[in-house]
Amino acid sequence: QAQNQLRQLRRFAVPNAMVLPEGIESDRQLDTLRLAVKNLQDLGEKLKDKLQAPRAKSFIQDIVRSLDPETNPAGYRICQDELVRLGGASALIETVGKVNSDLVRSLALEALARMMFGNAKVAEAVLQSCELLPMMRMVFSNGSAPEQLTALQLAQVMAASEVDQSHAFALLQEAKGFLQDNKGFAPMSQAALEVFVSISFSHPVEVISCLGCARIKQLFSEQEDKLQAFVCGLLVSNCLGYLEESEAHELRESLLSGTFLENYVQCLQASFQKCDWPENSNAFHSPGRLAIVAQALAAQGLGRHLLPAVPLLVQAVECDDAVPTLLVTLKILAADPRCLQILLAEESFRQNLDSMHDSGDALATELLGYMELVESALAAGQAAKSAQAQENPNAPEVMQLAEIFSSVRALDGKLEAADLEQLCGLVPLAPKERVMASGSLAFRSDMTLQAFLEHIYGTPTILGWWPSLMEEAASDAVQSGLPLADVCSAFELAAKRGHVEIQDLHDVLLPALGLPTEGSVAEEKFAELHGSAPLPFRAFTKWLADFYIRLTQATNEEG
Repeated sequence: QAQNQLRQLRRFAVPNAMVLPEGIESDRQLDTLRLAVKNLQDLGEKLKDKLQAPRAKSFIQDIVRSLDPETNPAGYRICQDELVRLGGASALIETVGKVNSDLVRSLALEALARMMFGNAKVAEAVLQSCELLPMMRMVFSNGSAPEQLTALQLAQVMAASEVDQSHAFALLQEAKGFLQDNKGFAPMSQAALEVFVSISFSHPVEVISCLGCARIKQLFSEQEDKLQAFVCGLLVSNCLGYLEESEAHELRESLLSGTFLENYVQCLQASFQKCDWPENSNAFHSPGRLAIVAQALAAQGLGRHLLPAVPLLVQAVECDDAVPTLLVTLKILAADPRCLQILLAEESFRQNLDSMHDSGDALATELLGYMELVESALAAGQAAKSAQAQENPNAPEVMQLAEIFSSVRALDGKLEAADLEQLCGLVPLAPKERVMASGSLAFRSDMTLQAFLEHIYGTPTILGWWPSLMEEAASDAVQSGLPLADVCSAFELAAKRGHVEIQDLHDVLLPALGLPTEGSVAEEKFAELHGSAPLPFRAFTKWLADFYIRLTQATNEEG
């Protein structure tokens, strides 16, 4: 029975759940609601009389039915607003404090939760009551388990309302108590957990302060129920950015190694289809809320793992009320070039953004401008690459370079001179001295993504770093099987003024690559260098490629 109660009330977990009807089409139940509230108010002090409990129960049941989207789908929101006007919140709070029946008290708490659910204006009015918090503390201290469970659901609605969360904060310690000791009543700790999850969306620091990182880790690791495990994943995601890095790293790895990210995409899909998730759980989720989680995950470097979610968020923009949140989320995810690539392919979405931009939507204008700017840079880079494709078959792909750029600066940002040394190791580019020397000229103007791509590939007016420095070395690496990045890294380790001394080649460079300095192949190759001047990068890669090819052949022959 308790599990069923939790399932029925769980829809309070997410405000504006997509499964709900509008609830503003009919006022047919207003007369019933008004009569029920008047009768409840008229009971007054009689509520203390045990014989009056059945009457109070009947009145509150009428109120609950008028607020229930299932029994009053066409008018439950109208009834929410009317209940505030009638002073219904005060009557329900008074009932909890006076009636001598735990069942009636539970019904009154449920009515308060339904009254506030998904209605910010009503929630704000109810939360102004100075009697609300003492009443709930009384229930948490002395109430029966069903009352306390419903009170936790009410606390969750308060936390999810995002209007005035001071009441919810004030009850965090009570919720923590039920989380630690549910007195053998599992739904109690589940409901308490969902209170913390709701608050973590807007106030993660307070949640961490109350629970502590160790408890959050424990909650995430011990859940076996699919929904509860997912709920804990939401909690972890919201808190990640506010933990010490060592603690955050461990939890990030747990998210990556488990099923949370896969379930996140499934849950987002279900929310878009207006279905509960998991199936038959009666838990309905809002794309807007899930989008906030995506923001938190992307901020922790997990945006690449949300690629399957991007098309779903795009679809949600066209039909969900949380459009601002969704647009902000897509802008954050689009910092990853692969996510941006998906957005750029969504023609209908781009047309929708155009319309929103024309109507003055600032967030749509920002996202659209970002997409067009980066798209233009990628197109220019692709044109530069294509123009020299035959001469530079080993040049890196445009998206690969865009990802490298984004690891240092935002795709719509500008490189600084200090970034170039790091980029040399990532592309790779060598010798670093020559790149830095030519780069210093490039940085006299803005080094945007487009400028970076054009300096890599070259244009009619720019000597490209790849064709002038790297293509032949890359060809040698392909033929030999040596990783080009390792070759460049080893060269920079031993090079002096852009050249490698023969002794350093023997003592430093080959050991750095894990290659032998003794044996017949090594002796023959070093004999070729007898009396040679220090090797520039191109001569070095040619020598090294031949050395590795001959070494591989000798090893195969011996085998």
